Amino acid sequence: MFLNKITVQNFRLLKDFSVDLEQELSLIIGKNNSGKTSLLYLLDKIFHWRDKGSCIHIDDFNLDYKKSLVDMLTKDEDINEDDYQEDGIRLRLYIKYNDEDDLSNVGLIMMDLDENNYYVVLGYDYVLPYDAYCRLREKAKVNATKHGTEICEEVENLLDKSIANYFVLRRKTVAYDSTTNKTNENDYIDLKNRPQFHEDALISIGYIDAKRQVANKENDKTLSLQTAELFEQLKSEDNEEALDNFIQTISDSDKKLGVVYSEMFSTVLGKVEEMGGVKPKETKLMVTSSLKQQNLLKGNTKVVYEHTGTQLPEDHNGLGYMNLISMIFQIEIIRQVFMKGRNGKMADINLLIIEEPEAHTHPQMQYIFIKNIKKLLNAPLTTKDESRQIQSIISTHSSHIVSESEFSEIKYMRRAGNEVTAKNLKDLQNEYDNDEQQWYTFLKHYLTLSRSELFFADKAIFIEGDTERILLPILMKKLDQEELCDEDKNELPLCKQNISIIEVGAYSHIFGKFINFIGLEKAVVFTDLDVGHKINGKGHILKTKYVDSDAMLTSNNALKEYFKNLKDGKNLKVNKLLSLTDNQKVFTWNAVESQWKQDENGNMRVCFQMKEDNYQARTFEDNFFAINKEFLQNNKSKIRGLDEGKLNDFLDTTKDVDAYDLAENGIESKATFAVEIIYNSTKDGNKEFCGWNIPQYIKDGLLWIRK
Repeated sequence: MFLNKITVQNFRLLKDFSVDLEQELSLIIGKNNSGKTSLLYLLDKIFHWRDKGSCIHIDDFNLDYKKSLVDMLTKDEDINEDDYQEDGIRLRLYIKYNDEDDLSNVGLIMMDLDENNYYVVLGYDYVLPYDAYCRLREKAKVNATKHGTEICEEVENLLDKSIANYFVLRRKTVAYDSTTNKTNENDYIDLKNRPQFHEDALISIGYIDAKRQVANKENDKTLSLQTAELFEQLKSEDNEEALDNFIQTISDSDKKLGVVYSEMFSTVLGKVEEMGGVKPKETKLMVTSSLKQQNLLKGNTKVVYEHTGTQLPEDHNGLGYMNLISMIFQIEIIRQVFMKGRNGKMADINLLIIEEPEAHTHPQMQYIFIKNIKKLLNAPLTTKDESRQIQSIISTHSSHIVSESEFSEIKYMRRAGNEVTAKNLKDLQNEYDNDEQQWYTFLKHYLTLSRSELFFADKAIFIEGDTERILLPILMKKLDQEELCDEDKNELPLCKQNISIIEVGAYSHIFGKFINFIGLEKAVVFTDLDVGHKINGKGHILKTKYVDSDAMLTSNNALKEYFKNLKDGKNLKVNKLLSLTDNQKVFTWNAVESQWKQDENGNMRVCFQMKEDNYQARTFEDNFFAINKEFLQNNKSKIRGLDEGKLNDFLDTTKDVDAYDLAENGIESKATFAVEIIYNSTKDGNKEFCGWNIPQYIKDGLLWIRK
């Protein structure tokens, strides 16, 4: 039995939201303000409503719902009770069970006995009943007249100050149709009529939020204080011997301290007797020791760590380690709470929520955390009578945690305007046809192993190789210095935007469906023209320095995929690519045809080398050499990564050696050469990385994605 799905309506950005959960671990990811915390907050608060009281505020209402609510309350005419519809924040929990599960709790709230229906749906509605609608409306009118204000203003003031006087939480179980996979909201059981049913017998929730009280300050003893709470949870029959030893030690200490106290307080107690505070020979006043287990731990235990034989206090440890240790303590406390359950019986579902475990931790520790946390969470909750598995939800912004997770565990939350949607990354496989499944397999491994930051980006730049990978951040900074942003259009510099740079070779087209799936705002592809020809019209395309011939083809698979409408059979001629306008290189995703289509207003642009200074380059290096001959001349004795003889031949105007020849035969190390460009750059006033030029196709693409 596990929590299979959650739906939310009208809570903050979660206007009409749904997310599927895995039976063991669900990793919820997404950019900032994509609703991750809101989802977990609502889940925790609703289930601990009795403990914490009303915890929903008017600012928790979705903006559209809030507006419609205020409009309804300020209409000129009253709504009749028969026409009134309760509305508000709605939470639905879809619980899935099987024939092997203990159904004693679920059976109390089942809506039907359909043998094919394995779902029970718990519903929680925070709504405004009709009588409260009338009271709120009348009170707002009276206050508006009294204060000389607008009714809408008074409505918001009343809800801001005393929302619990009007809104109520309704608990129910809602009918579920297994044939349509939909709920029937008009068919439900009010849980008020099921007093024998208790949610905490069905679901127990433990929540570790991101605002953990951990700090490496001298007066902060978070870990030490947690030992008292942990002790209370660990007291059980399994620890009976250790507990007996602890109690006996306290008892022995009480006796020894009693003797000390008798001597220490004898003078004072004697004065009490002299003053008639007690009757002589009838009553004897004493001070004894009475150590209590939990209080003793709270004030007198400390967590230390040993270094070179010396014990150091917890606050000498780094925040990352303290955060990690604190989480482990909290997880163990929650595990013990789960095992104690309700009246000694564990809940059917034990849900552990951990929010942003990466806080204060460096990347390597984040890798280690997600690897080891699975072992901890997968350990079953076991007592002498029963055993349960933990279901867990972890929310994170960490690409390092994502990279160590299974693709099937990832739930991607995406904000579009004022709404949030969630997608299962495993559903991405359905986007790829049978003959494209190897693309999906490559994408799945590539993203989780090395490029998980793409999940958290607003925009992305896809590049081919080492030279672009090293230089592109510098190219972005250089362009921001040379091409100022349009302040009238609130344009941000490239270096201040959330842009991910992804090295993909000539396989950017494989990412097309993924770009659409996660909803990147913009993407630009920088790829090489890769000019070649076929020998006798057959075989593989062979590289060539000649471009102008009508027979020249591109061997670049990405270009052939994007511009398949220009292909002649399996071939794509270079002269057709070179005849394209800038607008014809922009694409939008066509969901019907499941491919990129040319659209000047699209969100993805393909950039390749174009003729510059009367020279047509084929690769980035080729293009760079052609437009930066002066830079190479000025630094020819300093630049490493290039063959000195080939470089001199290129710079010698008497020799017939062009940029293509140097790019093909003169580069000894692309990475070294790229670093040399940065190292040998000059500074001009406030501008850095001067003395060389950006290839035009790179500049065009960067200016486009910056807008």
